[in-house]
Amino acid sequence: MSYVLAHAWAAARLALWIYLAGLVLDRWLFSKASLGPLRPLARWLLGFVAWVLFAFALAAVGLLTPVAFEVAVFVVLGGGVVVLQRWFRDRRVAANLPSPSPARRTWVIDLVAGVLVAAVLLPVFLLAVGPTVSWDANVYHLTLPRLYLEAGGFRDVPVLVYGHWPQATEMLFTVAMGLSHYVTAKLAHFGFGLLTLWLLASAVWWAAARETGRRGMTTRAAGWLAVGLVLANDVVIYELRVAYVELAQAFVMLAAVLLLSSARDAAKERVDHRNHLILAGLACGLLAGIKITGILWLPVVAAVYLPALLDRRDDRARTDPARVSVPRFALCFGVPVLALWLPWLAKAWWFTGNPVYPIAWQHLGGPWWSETIGEQFAAWQQSIGMGRSLVDYALLPLRVVLAGGPGYDQFDGRLTPLWLIALPLSAIGAWRSPLARRALAVAAGCFVLWAFSSQQIRFLVPLLPLVALATGVGFAVVIERLFRAPRWHGSLRPLVAGSLAAATLLAALAAHGTVLGAGLRRWPLYQQQSAEALYARAAPPIYQQIEALAPHARLLMMGTNHGFFCQRPYLADSFFEASQLADWLRDTGDDVDAIEKRLAAEGITHVLLSTRPTPIPWPRSLARLLADGNRATPVYADAQFRLFALRET
Repeated sequence: MSYVLAHAWAAARLALWIYLAGLVLDRWLFSKASLGPLRPLARWLLGFVAWVLFAFALAAVGLLTPVAFEVAVFVVLGGGVVVLQRWFRDRRVAANLPSPSPARRTWVIDLVAGVLVAAVLLPVFLLAVGPTVSWDANVYHLTLPRLYLEAGGFRDVPVLVYGHWPQATEMLFTVAMGLSHYVTAKLAHFGFGLLTLWLLASAVWWAAARETGRRGMTTRAAGWLAVGLVLANDVVIYELRVAYVELAQAFVMLAAVLLLSSARDAAKERVDHRNHLILAGLACGLLAGIKITGILWLPVVAAVYLPALLDRRDDRARTDPARVSVPRFALCFGVPVLALWLPWLAKAWWFTGNPVYPIAWQHLGGPWWSETIGEQFAAWQQSIGMGRSLVDYALLPLRVVLAGGPGYDQFDGRLTPLWLIALPLSAIGAWRSPLARRALAVAAGCFVLWAFSSQQIRFLVPLLPLVALATGVGFAVVIERLFRAPRWHGSLRPLVAGSLAAATLLAALAAHGTVLGAGLRRWPLYQQQSAEALYARAAPPIYQQIEALAPHARLLMMGTNHGFFCQRPYLADSFFEASQLADWLRDTGDDVDAIEKRLAAEGITHVLLSTRPTPIPWPRSLARLLADGNRATPVYADAQFRLFALRET
């Protein structure tokens, strides 16, 4: 129990430091701004931005140390105390997102839905707090923060393409690991999931109340139904328990849509909304800085505000000081986006000579890449999914919902069939609510871009809250329309609304019975074993052998790229379907002397071979090298790995 409580407390402290940083910046920059119900969102967003930029700055100048983070914590804590003192002194209550309605019995649906959501999230939390490291986190989401902390700043990781892509969430993971432990970084991603659910429910409550004209049981049920829709997806439950980035991307994407929609409404009402645009620019900058797909989605999100820029209805619109012109929009929105995106381009240029590495490799160059690898990578990405013909694209929305499963040929993940019911409701919500209409339009535009790129279903996670938002609003509208008669107001309408919301949450609970059971079974394990024993179980035994090697040892990894627990320098493929290492060694053919010299020139002293099958076309010279007892000596072998020591040349 102490293990779970210790990491939960560490995650709570991290959340506090993020919120306090945002609180201080909000007081300093936006204290006079009319943000209304979006102010809590602004604080979380500003805190995220502050810590990401701070970690990036430390890493860029080589001062990335736990001490620097601890100093920052004291500064943030001091600033937070000052802000809270002024708040109590002025007796001004900060604006919150829509609070529970004063109508009767709303607490019933909140209590029931809260218990059901907790029943889903608590076992998932017990899985997230475990020390195991998932695949991509083992490759780069947690490996890069570990390497940066050990080096005191950014360092080149040879071969690893992901090391030169945007890493905003990894910077927050770096803060978490610098202040506490890598398990805290895993819980940070879990926290982004909680923030996304909170923001989604709050947005539905507000939009549904606006469209139905009441804040009763129906609007509360609509928010919980939207939460249940998101939680019912296997891919979301998986993301909640690992240190990936899609939930962070979902949070900033939903935030950007809400802020831009609010700015557009304010523009229509001739109200100054530049602060909304600045915050939306920060959200979109994070969207581009978290994952490379965010750069492609950014124009679709920014298009939410486009009608306000094109508004030329009368002469007053041209002279109104509250209207945001194109240059002013570029300043308020574009500058924050570039401020959070360009540093990643500069970092990639510094290490590779190509700011968008490995894109445009033919023109800008870059190490560990070639035209052959580019073709293999493109072919691999296009092979993910269920085909690329016109018929396949027409059937794609249906297949994504009904035919998902393990393996790239099934989108590598599952969505809940409840979306077949939710989509018609989302269309109704979009018909009635401008916010729902904009959210659904962004989701549709980004889905089209996703369809023409890598069709991995987890890349759709940021779009699910947008569709759920429109669905929740549509649900509230339908319930109000069906039971509009006064006699239903106090009886059947709230009962139906609450029952359907609870049924959605129960469906989410039932859909993940196996996973949730696995989470509950972790509790006795956490009670019986010490933290040190749990950490030791997380790393395969091979890494203890690697740690015992000489300090100058350097590994070539074959068929594995898991480097988080590897305490020696290594070369490993970014992806097996387009192997950079196989391309590097291809011209050695059958020549054992040539490959031995090639490895020696790169400082390779050991070869780590995974027994897991991979599609990597290694040259025959490598197999001959490892089979030659005079050139390679077996050091260790188990069911997963074999380790060879190469002779010194």
